[in-house]
Amino acid sequence: MPTVALAPEAADLRLRLARAYAVSFDYPAAEKTLLEAARLGPGANVLAKVSLSRLLLKLGLMKQAAVALGEIDLAAGIDGRTSLAVGQAWAALGDDPAAARWLERVPRFLPEYVKAQIALARAEQRMGLTDQARQRLTVLASDRRRAGAAVRELQTITSEGDLTC
Repeated sequence: MPTVALAPEAADLRLRLARAYAVSFDYPAAEKTLLEAARLGPGANVLAKVSLSRLLLKLGLMKQAAVALGEIDLAAGIDGRTSLAVGQAWAALGDDPAAARWLERVPRFLPEYVKAQIALARAEQRMGLTDQARQRLTVLASDRRRAGAAVRELQTITSEGDLTC
């Protein structure tokens, strides 16, 4: 902890320290460090809450993870990668409408866009919006650069019997 002691306002150091605690299975220390990081400012708060929700999900603490996610403001200026992480966390909690709200915010130019679109199609499918999910994946598959992942997902979904093309 000496590095954090030298730079107490450095949120990125606290997030790395929390990751180190989690990797060494010291989850209480990881949680404490993330909560400290969340108090350092709006940007740090979002990143810390996303990391905290992932940690809590990994531990099977679904209600606590939902609370941490619920404290993230959808209107905040959050980057696409963070939107993907929040959307995936909501999907893991089974809240597909919340997942969709976040996944829709991932911009097309990010490499994570394909993952977001596939996760969004899965959420739509679970919400009973099968045609919308199929259309989303079909559009994604028509883009030569992104076709592989979309086609694989369409095949997976079709073979599971959930969607038919």
